[in-house]
Amino acid sequence: FPWRQDAPQRLDLLVPERKLIIEADGRRWHTRVADFDRDRWRDNEALAHGYGTLRFTWVHLTCAPDDVASLVLRTLDQRAAA
Repeated sequence: FPWRQDAPQRLDLLVPERKLIIEADGRRWHTRVADFDRDRWRDNEALAHGYGTLRFTWVHLTCAPDDVASLVLRTLDQRAAA
């Protein structure tokens, strides 16, 4: 993370110039409580540093890809204007 060089973790997509994190959440990676809790803590820490997080599930990505794309683009536009 840009704010935690000492504790690297994996992000699905980081748009640093817009301070936006985009995550595709799958049940495979979030079945353990510790994984779920870690991701929520990371989202909170990111927000404290000015980064927003968009989270999408497999259902979102496969059943509503146009809606996902629209939301991502609107969020990028909004963060550019801020």
